[in-house]
Amino acid sequence: AKELLVKEYLAYKMYNELSDASFKVKLLRITYKDTQSNRKWKQWAFFIEDTAQMRDRLEGGKVELAKSIEDNLFDRQQIQQVALFQYMIGNSDWNIVLQKNIKIIERAEKIWAIPYDFDFSGLVNPPYGTASKRLNQTALTDRVYLGPLGEGLEAQIEFFLHKKADLLATIEENKLLKKESKENMLAYVRAFYDNLTASDILSHLPPEDYSQLH
Repeated sequence: AKELLVKEYLAYKMYNELSDASFKVKLLRITYKDTQSNRKWKQWAFFIEDTAQMRDRLEGGKVELAKSIEDNLFDRQQIQQVALFQYMIGNSDWNIVLQKNIKIIERAEKIWAIPYDFDFSGLVNPPYGTASKRLNQTALTDRVYLGPLGEGLEAQIEFFLHKKADLLATIEENKLLKKESKENMLAYVRAFYDNLTASDILSHLPPEDYSQLH
């Protein structure tokens, strides 16, 4: 349980490296006490920034219904960044239109998507995770790009290449993971970088009937 928690925590920290428009997290070791038996035990956990505090920090406004928002109101490059990050960590358990594991805010007169909940990603790869038949996955670690294509995607690819060392260092510098877990995470991210081209992304698109921004 600790390994899975730390791996998901590191996914949040990696996105913090890419954007301030992300949920801040803090790792804690909590001591629990049974008030009847006085038994004590310690367990790792992480706190996630409150959504309202995140909005205030980003000077963003509240948005209610993503379904009724026209595609052109979204900040396309920011959405592409979110999608490329989710593709990097192998997370297909999100949807902007349905607000699934996404909080949306208004910022600089555009709609931004703030991702969270990364435990069903290939990077974390929990034993309880299952591949999505709808997205034609055969394993949870199969990557699927679920974001918009077109203008701006190449610029995001260049940005991710620029941030490669920082993202790998986020994993490498963590002292709580077992060696095998750390090596698996690093290998998974490096595999993303080994094939990071627009043509490779085009070969990892979902079925045409998948509902997401275009």
